[in-house]
Amino acid sequence: MTRTKATILITLVFIIALGLAIGSYYYFYDELATTSEDGRTGFRSFFPFGGTSGGEDDDKRDGTAGDVEETRAPTLRQIGSEPVAGAFLFSKDENGKKIDYVRYVQRATGHIYETKLAFLGTNRISNTTLPKIVEAKWLSPESVLLRYLSDDNETIITFLAELTGVSTSTEGILEYKIDGDFLSEDIYDVTASSDGNIFYLKKENSSVVGTKIDGKTGRLTDIFTSPITEWLSHWMAGRTVWLTTKASYASLGYTYALNSDSGSTQKILGNLSGLSILPNYDNTKFIYSYISSGLPTFRIFDMGTGSSDEIYLSGLADKCAWSKRDTNIAYCAVPKEIKNSTLPDSWYEGSYSFNDNIWKIEAESGSTEFMITPSDEAGEDIDAFNLLVSPDGEYLVFQNKNDLTLWSLYLSGVLPGPEEN
Repeated sequence: MTRTKATILITLVFIIALGLAIGSYYYFYDELATTSEDGRTGFRSFFPFGGTSGGEDDDKRDGTAGDVEETRAPTLRQIGSEPVAGAFLFSKDENGKKIDYVRYVQRATGHIYETKLAFLGTNRISNTTLPKIVEAKWLSPESVLLRYLSDDNETIITFLAELTGVSTSTEGILEYKIDGDFLSEDIYDVTASSDGNIFYLKKENSSVVGTKIDGKTGRLTDIFTSPITEWLSHWMAGRTVWLTTKASYASLGYTYALNSDSGSTQKILGNLSGLSILPNYDNTKFIYSYISSGLPTFRIFDMGTGSSDEIYLSGLADKCAWSKRDTNIAYCAVPKEIKNSTLPDSWYEGSYSFNDNIWKIEAESGSTEFMITPSDEAGEDIDAFNLLVSPDGEYLVFQNKNDLTLWSLYLSGVLPGPEEN
């Protein structure tokens, strides 16, 4: 073999080996980048703020290419196939019209997406990688509390993220950067009012302390202490923070109204097993559920009259949402059937799930209206939770607890059917 032929042969072997090495790297890197945990249990987390990933490859993996095609969405729509940590509904003015949007955080990556509810297609608006977000609680379209577990798999981290610094990607899509601040560690429950104020609960020694963060000044004020350490909170608007003991069929539950200015409390309900509540947006009423004869029972409490009226449906207040446009209207995911004697505990723990119907409830009259059985359209069981109603009352958005995916339902496109419960 001549020296020239030997040189050519060696060069070819080197090129082939280099190509195989590069191909293997990208193959295994892509496999690693697309691997995620189920998302319904505790997570160990790595939170590289400022880091980004993927770009175009990320869009291909998520099935959300850059430009949104203006294709009308069906009445019931699954918004992506990946688990979601939390969503927020809002409207934008576009050419003189109010357009409904949903903005949400992808659980595995922390990437933030948005979509028009009326049309198919989604846009990623932040590709800052914030892996394994367990919960995202939105304060506004540009502000969200991101919650996850630290590397020790025990410490709860809460980060108040702000979407800032809009820039344009190579595909012409607006993208935000993520800035913000960490809150105290090991906050086990947090809520935010529509005014941008935050209230959180944290265990300290043998008691629990509730702290208010002023949305305008950032000032922290402890306004609640209790020897009872298991509370859940709701702050819809105004001064009232609603506190309810953690629901269990094995213990009696209580609800208090906490004045966020004075710190005073008023007992509203008590001595009900499995008690769970959901206030409306002007704090005049709330739906609550409790366990009676082994079944969850709905009622509506009126703060003005102090009356409590039964709703003739069997379900959990955790599976409801109030309308902002009409604060007397609520929508609830009501199980088609219930065959379990340890609710709500077994549902919280994930050992029992439902297949739901969607019902509309009119609080003043107590009337109910069957809307739809989502599983008939979806071809799979829907166990709806984290329900939200769009500002104009046109859409209901929820997650399926079975896989944590996000769905939307066009309420005006649903023809009321026969009552099934």
